[in-house]
Amino acid sequence: MERTARRAAWTLAALFVALGVTWIAQTFDDDARIAEVAPPDAPAAADARDEEIPIAPRRRERRHAAPGPSEPPGANGSESRPISDVTVMEQRRFDEQSRLLAEEAVRANLRPAAGAVDPKTVLARDWVPATESLPATDGRRPNTAAARDPDPSSERVQAEDPETAELAKTHGLRGDYYDYLAGSITDVPDVTTLPPSFSRIDLSLDFDTDQSFALPFGPDTFAVRWTGFLRVPEDGDYRFTCGSDDGARIKIDGTAVVDHAALRPYGESSGAAKLTAGTHAIEVVFYENYGYASCRLWWDGPGWKRRIVAPEFLTPPAEFVNVTPPHIASIAPPSGFVEDEVTIRGAGLKGAASRVTFHGVPAKIVSATADRIVARVPVGAASGDVVVQAGAISSLPRRFEVKNLLGLYAEYFKFDAELRDYPDFDHLAPFFVRLDPNVDFLEDDLWDLPYDSDVFAARHTGFLYVPADDDYRITLGSDDGARVKLDGKAYLDMPGLHPYTEQSRTTHLAAGFHPIEVIFFENYGAARLALYWQRPSEPTRSVIPAGFFYAPRELSDLPTPAVASVAPKAAEIHGDVEIKGSGFGANERLVRVVFPGDVWVRPTTVDDDRIRVRVPYGAESGDLFVEVGIQRSNRAAFAVATP
Repeated sequence: MERTARRAAWTLAALFVALGVTWIAQTFDDDARIAEVAPPDAPAAADARDEEIPIAPRRRERRHAAPGPSEPPGANGSESRPISDVTVMEQRRFDEQSRLLAEEAVRANLRPAAGAVDPKTVLARDWVPATESLPATDGRRPNTAAARDPDPSSERVQAEDPETAELAKTHGLRGDYYDYLAGSITDVPDVTTLPPSFSRIDLSLDFDTDQSFALPFGPDTFAVRWTGFLRVPEDGDYRFTCGSDDGARIKIDGTAVVDHAALRPYGESSGAAKLTAGTHAIEVVFYENYGYASCRLWWDGPGWKRRIVAPEFLTPPAEFVNVTPPHIASIAPPSGFVEDEVTIRGAGLKGAASRVTFHGVPAKIVSATADRIVARVPVGAASGDVVVQAGAISSLPRRFEVKNLLGLYAEYFKFDAELRDYPDFDHLAPFFVRLDPNVDFLEDDLWDLPYDSDVFAARHTGFLYVPADDDYRITLGSDDGARVKLDGKAYLDMPGLHPYTEQSRTTHLAAGFHPIEVIFFENYGAARLALYWQRPSEPTRSVIPAGFFYAPRELSDLPTPAVASVAPKAAEIHGDVEIKGSGFGANERLVRVVFPGDVWVRPTTVDDDRIRVRVPYGAESGDLFVEVGIQRSNRAAFAVATP
C-alpha cells in the first residue's frame, strides 16, 4: 500500500514538472514571435524599413482593380508574412497586456490632473480613442452610429468626459478630407495643391470601419491628409505600424517611415525611426478605392509595445490650436421639406461666419449665434448629412431627412400595337414607375427601359422649381409627340408622328414651385425627349438639370402599403377581388395591383384600407402585390380559379 502511494506521488510530481517545462517553452516561443513583430533594435529614420503584413480580405467583395504585384521578400529590407493563428495569438497577448496595464493604472490612480499630461501615464493606461473628435457644450456628443443612423429621431449619445473635451482643443491632427466624385484611386495621391472637401480635428487615427470615418459623403473613393506634430516622450528607437485598406504613407520630419502606396485589402505596414525627445512634424496620407475603408496608426517605443498613438502625443497645426471645432448637438425638426426653416444647436458654430450644407448643398442662414443657427433647407438637397463649417474646420455630419422626393414621378406604358397620338393615360396602368431626375433623353439608351423602345409612352409629373423671378425661354424637343403643361395649363404641344422637332415659348416665371406635366409617345425609330431653359442673362440654353424637379408632394407623404388579406383567394379572370390592408391612399392614379404572370391593373375603387380590383387577362396563380407611387407592399397568395 505504501509503495503504491509513493509511486502515485512520484507520477503526479513528474506530471507537474512536464507541464511547467511546456509552459516555459511556450512563453519563450511567444516572446520570440512577438520580438519578430517589434524588434527593439529598429534602424533609424534615414534607413527606414517597411514591413508588409497582408491580412486575409474581408468577405465583402471589393470593386476596385486587383493590387499590383507586391515587392519580393527582402526588397527594400522589408519582410512579409501572412497573418496566421500565431499573429492572432500575439495580438490577443498585446490586448491582454494592455488590459492589465490599464487596470494597474486605475488602481494606482495614474490619471493626470486636468491640464497635465504625463507620457508614461498615458502609455500605461492604453488610451482607447473616441470615434470622433468634437466637443459639445453639454458634455455629450453623437457617437458614430448615431451620426450615421438613418433614423433622424435617434438620440443615442455617449458621454464625453471633461478631459477628452479639453484634449480636443489642443490635441489631435488636422484632417483634410477629399471626396473623389469620379474615377478611381490606385496610388497615394498628392493632395497638397487641392482644396479639401472639408477639414476637421481628429484626436487619433483609429478608423476601423467605413462608419467610423463619419463622412458627409459616400466612403467609396476618398483621401485624407492628416498633419500636425508628434510629441516624443524620450530619446530612442520607435516603430510605427499603419493598418489600412487601401494605401497609406507616413512621414516623420519629412522622411517616409511607412509607405504602402498600392491597393490592398486590410493589411499592416511597419517602419522604424530613431527619434529624439520633443516635437516632430508628422504627415499621414491615406486613400480608399471602393470596398471597406480603414486606417489605424500604432507605435512601439522604449519600454512599451505597440498601441494606438494617443491624442496626448498629437498636436494640430498652430492655426487649429485652442480653436473650438463646430459641433452639431441637434437639428429641430429632424426632417422637413425644402425651404423649411430648421434650428441647428451646438457649439463652436461661429455665428454668421458659418457655412451650412444639406447633403452637400449650401443652405441660406437666416440667423446665427455661436451655439444656434437657423437655416433654410435648400432646393436640391436630399436626405443625408448636415455639416456646419466654421472657418476651415467642419463638424461631424448629422442626419436630416428631406421629405421632398427629387425628380419627376415617371409612369411608363408599353404597347404592342402602333401609336399615332397620345394614349389615354388616365385609364391605363403603367408597365412600371420610377423617379426620373430630369427630362433628358436624347439617346435611346438614356431611357433605360426594361423593354424595347419601339412603341411606348411616358408621363412625367411633379414640380419645376424656378430659382428667381425672371423671363424663361422653355424649349421642348421630341421624336415623336410630346406636350408640356405648366401651372395646369397647356404650354407646349407637338402632337402626332414627326422626326425630332423643337418648340419654344418665353414666359416670366415667379420664383418658387410650378406644377408641371410632360407626356410623350414613341412609335418606332429614334425616341427623343428633352426640356431646356434659358434666361436673358445666359448666353446659351441648357437642359433643365436635376435638382430643379420635385415629385408630387403626395408621394412624399405616402407610407409603405401593406396587404393583410385577399378575398376571395381564388377568382376567375375578370372576377372581382377585394384587397384589405393599409397605406393605399385615395388616389387611384397612384395605385396599381400587380398579379402573378407579370400583369397589372388599376383598381376600380380605392380607400386607404381596401382596394377593389378586377382580375386581368393573363393573370396566373402565385403572389400579388400593390404599388402606391414608388412604394411596394408585401406579397400575398392568389390563385386563378378554373371556370
